[in-house]
Amino acid sequence: MTVKLCVKCNEAKPISDFPVNRKMRDGLDSWCKFCHRVAAKEHSHRHPEKGIAYRSAHPEKGRVYTKTYRDKNLEKTRASAREYSMAHMEDIKAWHKAHPEKVREWSAKKRALKARAGGGGVTAEQFEQIKQDYGYRCAYCNERKPLELDHVVPLSKKGLHDISNAVPACRSCNSKKNNSSLLMFLYRRLSNA
Repeated sequence: MTVKLCVKCNEAKPISDFPVNRKMRDGLDSWCKFCHRVAAKEHSHRHPEKGIAYRSAHPEKGRVYTKTYRDKNLEKTRASAREYSMAHMEDIKAWHKAHPEKVREWSAKKRALKARAGGGGVTAEQFEQIKQDYGYRCAYCNERKPLELDHVVPLSKKGLHDISNAVPACRSCNSKKNNSSLLMFLYRRLSNA
């Protein structure tokens, strides 16, 4: 037997397209692998709470499997990501343009991971709340300008990427402060005035 009929899609397919099922007489499942994937995807969309419950009960499983697979197949996963990016470049650019606050949040998180900074992160919503708390003014010069997230204790000086270490700063002040401590920045600012 080289071909089998899938009872779900009613198509004759090669036996390699069927998963193993020892309970069946021929040792193969009655549904093809494609129909299984479609059914699983539909089920997860209809019942997202089941997946969330399982992942919260077994947090180590998904991360370990994903990390192990990625580590073993690094070139393959990178090539796949590049291929996807190239195929969907226009969609990605449009999404980035429509959601600049999320892009900034991800960039800050990536920078914090690279610096091995601890902390719980700062979401776009949290940063919006911080800006509102400061009256949409720079924490250093108190002027109303476009604001960026600044870490009071710089990430390079073991500062946390956390809401407790974040203030809004205009681009000018953020650039001048760079990676110096708050006291050093304020001292230089006062001595230059």
